[in-house]
Amino acid sequence: MNALTFVPGRRPPKLRRVTIEVTTWCNLKCPGCLRTILDEQGRWLNRHMPKDTFARILDNLPPSELGILQGIGEPTLHPDYAELCRIATRSGKFDALYMNTNALARPSELHVELKEAGLTGFYVSVDSLTPEVAARVRAGTDIGKLARRLRELRDLGLPVAVALVVSRANLHDVATTLRGLRDLGVTSVNVGRLIGFEGGLEPLDRTERRMLAGLLDDVRRDCPDMPISYFDDPERIAPYCVAPWLDPAVNVDGYLTPCCVNFDPSVFGGIDLARVPFEEAWNSAAVQDFLHAYIAEKPSFCNNCIADNRD
Repeated sequence: MNALTFVPGRRPPKLRRVTIEVTTWCNLKCPGCLRTILDEQGRWLNRHMPKDTFARILDNLPPSELGILQGIGEPTLHPDYAELCRIATRSGKFDALYMNTNALARPSELHVELKEAGLTGFYVSVDSLTPEVAARVRAGTDIGKLARRLRELRDLGLPVAVALVVSRANLHDVATTLRGLRDLGVTSVNVGRLIGFEGGLEPLDRTERRMLAGLLDDVRRDCPDMPISYFDDPERIAPYCVAPWLDPAVNVDGYLTPCCVNFDPSVFGGIDLARVPFEEAWNSAAVQDFLHAYIAEKPSFCNNCIADNRD
């Protein structure tokens, strides 16, 4: 979607991306994750989105280029995740359907069923293959099991890539991890920077971001057959991040939220998309008031987000 299709006062006829948080359960306790931070404060609730709620939300959503069936949680822990993929596929609302997974919660064969259910592809989250570093950045990760899963997924011929999130805690280990992924047969890696939530891992500063770019250039020369993508600068089709217009999200309880970083239903006034059509939600006073205020001033939840382009 280019700048010509973005008009602040108009809802686009087709969204760029919709993230649907189908579960808030997870089998890991990553210290940089908002789920872990709030869970340690006693402020997190584990729950799955019911299938009928999911289906009603899809009925009320407009078409989207991309559907992400995952929020702050491990999507494959949802007991009906394959059926959710089938429901999403039958809806015809998405040009493509993706998820991120740690690949440790369920057998590799499940991912074959997910592909058959309509999942276009998926990312496996791997922030380190060094046990000591993995214990720091993705607590609960069994490195041996993770390596076996990556080989199994490769051997099954599945459309899988790796997502690697870099913070100060694993910056020094990035090159080792990438070369290890190459040796495991990984064919594509998407490198991103950590979004810093208070109390979690520390994000990279500007000097460390330049260091990361240099490390990636070195590894690309060593691993020419494993594409490594890294986009350090946020998009600038407007003087602010356009996620609330083009990339909204739906939290596990069915409420519309502005983006995949903020699943707080109160931001948009508690609009239940299982009951309210998206067009009605978009035109509501709560959403329009938020958008006007957002253009004028960056909300606090945008701080430290890698998509924030306001200097």
